[in-house]
Amino acid sequence: MNCVGQCYDGANVMSGTASGVQARIRNEIPHALYTHCYAHRINLVLVHCVSDIVEVNDFFDTVQQLYDFISNSHTRHELFLAAQKKLNQLVLELEQTATTRWLYWYRCIIKFMLRYEAILSTLQAAAEIHSGRDASEAAGLLTKVESFSFIVLFFTSWRSFWG
Repeated sequence: MNCVGQCYDGANVMSGTASGVQARIRNEIPHALYTHCYAHRINLVLVHCVSDIVEVNDFFDTVQQLYDFISNSHTRHELFLAAQKKLNQLVLELEQTATTRWLYWYRCIIKFMLRYEAILSTLQAAAEIHSGRDASEAAGLLTKVESFSFIVLFFTSWRSFWG
């Protein structure tokens, strides 16, 4: 009964006016006002603004494609693990991007930065040992992640996260 407010993201299960958590709490405590989470709103605005910048959109698309390429194949995933071990690095798994949370982008960029050399090694190995579509996809991703524009955006995003 001491609740004065409630704040959630826009997920229907939380903010739904008929059967969401906020509606159920309001039925019990009518004075507990619901507010859409401002942090979530800011995130949605940032994602929308950034998605209109073609180069930034391409950058994060490439990072997601790289995650998919390595993670969706046992052989390529093993190449990535072996590349990290060969470089005497602790094994890290890459992170997937998610447009609804900056935290996922942050984790993705951090791990990408920490394992950039292992990623390059994995793509080179995949381009050499695979054939057909997998080899050309590896070569294409390698070209993208070694390009000047990608590296500039990569270090710019890294710098923005670390100040």
